[in-house]
Parts: sequence; structure tokens; C-alpha cells
Amino acid sequence: MLPKDIRTMIPEDHVCFFIEKLVNCVDFSEIDFQYVDTPGQKAYSAAMLVRIIILGTIYSIHSSRKLERIVRENIVFMYLAGFQTPVFSTIAAFKREHKEIIEKIFLETINYGHNKNLIDLDSISINGSKTRAYANKYNNLTNEDVLKLLHIIRKGIITDMEENKALENRENKTV
Repeated sequence: MLPKDIRTMIPEDHVCFFIEKLVNCVDFSEIDFQYVDTPGQKAYSAAMLVRIIILGTIYSIHSSRKLERIVRENIVFMYLAGFQTPVFSTIAAFKREHKEIIEKIFLETINYGHNKNLIDLDSISINGSKTRAYANKYNNLTNEDVLKLLHIIRKGIITDMEENKALENRENKTV
């Protein structure tokens, strides 16, 4: 009952298609050689991980555990992941180890998406508060906007660390 091509279920102007094109233009050869399949552990491409992390960040999904779940439940994330299902620890480790490349691609995505009216950045949500980001929606990102967006990316790494610490504390109490 599902269509032959999952893309028919996603609106043509969805930002995921731009993220896919942008990330596919990036050379990940220096990163990909570090990851190889081993018995019991699947290696995922850097491009796939970057795609789901960037879309997750746009949707304010900072937790790797939540990303793991949404990649299994949301058709857009399934598409960007190529129906692969990385676990949260893989996503979190990748975010920590390759923060700079994620930030660079994220900023390019946001800037382009905003200029093409794919992303509405009249306000950026940080810690639940709304902060005015643009006086003119046709402007490129300002230095202040870039700093706010980088804070959002780094928030994901901090969220993962806090979740891991809370889980460790819970496990230590039960032992």
C-alpha cells in the first residue's frame, strides 16, 4: 500500500531535499574512512548522520535519543537516513567528534533555506524563549544570528551529555 517512491509523500518544497543536495556535495572522505562495519556494529555514512542531525536541529530536536526515535517514526527522517536506523550513541558520538562540519553545513542550510523562504526565521527558539533574529527576512545571516544558531547546535551535544549522566545516575542507584 506504500508508494514505490517515498519522495511522493514529502512536499516538493520541503527543506529536506535541499539538505540532501547540500550534504551530498560535501566531501566526507576524511571522516568516512574512520568508520567501517565490524561484527555487531554497523558503520553509517557521515553524510547520512549529518542530514538527520541538521533536520533535527531545524525541528529543535537536540537529543540524540529523540533523533534515534524519530528516524524510526517520521517519513522525512526515514528518507534522509535512507531507511537506516542509527542508535543514539552513534549519533551523539558523531555530533561530539564532528561538531565543526555540522555547524558549517547547518549555517549554509539555514541561510539558503531562509533566503528561499523554505525556513521561517522570524524568530529562533533557544531554551524555550523566542529571540528576534531578522529585521528584514531577505537579509543574510548576521554575526549575531550565526552565534545563536551555533548555540543551538552545541545545545544538542550538551543535551546528550546531560541525558547520559542522568541515565548513569539512575543505573548506579539500581545497582
